[in-house]
Amino acid sequence: PHEPFDTPERWAYRYHDQRDEPLQIWPPYGRHVIEKGFITEHQAEQLRANYGAKLSMIDHWLGKVLDSMDNNGLWDDTALFLVTDHGHYLGERDEMFGKPLSPIYNLL
Repeated sequence: PHEPFDTPERWAYRYHDQRDEPLQIWPPYGRHVIEKGFITEHQAEQLRANYGAKLSMIDHWLGKVLDSMDNNGLWDDTALFLVTDHGHYLGERDEMFGKPLSPIYNLL
């Protein structure tokens, strides 16, 4: 998913249930953003939870598409491609928040 991570409320609190605070929907870009005070560790956890909730929502709706293709016999003459333009770091790699500037996986 792309930022802003404005996940619909039905999904937004799936992995973070503190509804009394505003959702973090736009991560700061840079390295060591927690150490530098741009966000707190709690806000970083909330960003990760919100991102995960949005992924779960996407997974749910993709499942509906796949079910529909199954139910309507579309696999005989249909190809489905899932592609992405990049990943998103949320503090996992070198404490980086943002989009990777170079591939993080070995290219085939």
